[in-house]
Amino acid sequence: MILPGAVVVWALLLLIQEGPAPTAFLPQAAENSPDGSAQATDTEQDKLPAHLYVSVNADEAYVELIQRLSDEWMNKHPNWRVTINGPENDRQDIKLVPNDEVISLASAGKLLPVDGFVSPSGGEMSPGDSGHDPFAYELRWRSYWWGVPAGEDPLVLLWSKQLLQQSGLKHPPANWQELTHFKNLHPNLAAASVSSKDGRGALAWLDYWHGEGAAMKPELSQAALSSSAQGGAAMLAPAATPEDAVKQLQQGRSLSAVVPWSYFRKQQGLAEQVETQLAIGSGGGAYARNGFSFVLFSDTEYTAAAASWVTAMTSQQAQEQLFLEGGRLPSNPALYTAATLTKDSRYPPAAWRKLMFQNESDAEGKRLNPEQLAVFQSLWLAYWAPGGSGSADQLAEDWGRFLKA
Repeated sequence: MILPGAVVVWALLLLIQEGPAPTAFLPQAAENSPDGSAQATDTEQDKLPAHLYVSVNADEAYVELIQRLSDEWMNKHPNWRVTINGPENDRQDIKLVPNDEVISLASAGKLLPVDGFVSPSGGEMSPGDSGHDPFAYELRWRSYWWGVPAGEDPLVLLWSKQLLQQSGLKHPPANWQELTHFKNLHPNLAAASVSSKDGRGALAWLDYWHGEGAAMKPELSQAALSSSAQGGAAMLAPAATPEDAVKQLQQGRSLSAVVPWSYFRKQQGLAEQVETQLAIGSGGGAYARNGFSFVLFSDTEYTAAAASWVTAMTSQQAQEQLFLEGGRLPSNPALYTAATLTKDSRYPPAAWRKLMFQNESDAEGKRLNPEQLAVFQSLWLAYWAPGGSGSADQLAEDWGRFLKA
């Protein structure tokens, strides 16, 4: 017996290839509804009760903020309810996922396209400085959108002000030659502490110092993980958490630390101790910017309610609150208007816009696609696994073999 929901999913996937847009069968979004209150169209479905189940894999503070925004939305829609992070056996209508997972979910037939009933970034999306949509590389597949940008948490590079001063340096290294000089002054320190659980930090570090395409050169990762010929520390050292990475920096065990922006922003007093380079978050392209989006699962029964809720969670007001309280950067390029960043800034500096919203198609072939990133991540986890027998040589060999396949 074929269930009605399965028929709908099968039909949508068929239409993607040879028929009219699948979104023609879904509710259309109302214009100019940044808070989601006017999202649903005037249909009988919108008047029926709906209960959405939403999965948000984030830190406690971010989840609490989403819950608060969701409560405000429910006050405007008394017939619609939302459960955030319910029991695992509950169904999922909406999920917050890393951008690099969206297309794989879509290609597996698990998602509904969002064109037509949810505008990216709550209707506020605008092209980047290049004139191209900055999220198309990650979220667009077969001419359809499969995720709604919800924010970014880019990697940043932190340097100890004290160590820079002790080394007679007025500013952090700006190129590989300067970094090598700094490292030679402290041969027993790692050049950077990076996450042992997320390979994106290492890849972004390689691309930042060696240029686009460095992450696709196994010999560079091999060199970064190997001790120097003189027995000094390797360029990269593992850190289990952002807190560990910063601790290694503060204890003088590494020259720098690669951590997510949201972690750095929430640490009181840390900004006075370090010099910060945001550019590493753009050096590795989309995966280093660490974007995340809301996706709608293909078996949801409540598309009108889901569209309204996602629009509310990605509205300008919501992105402002997520930036102020959650530390994450907005996915709406138009919000990058501040002259400088202060503790109470409602918007991030305009100078960051160009860094954060590049046209990924310009770097096609030089940066990793989601499939390649997933493979490197598995190799990276195996390399740092407790009791593992991996080596830098083996990691480079396995990585090179996959890239050539």
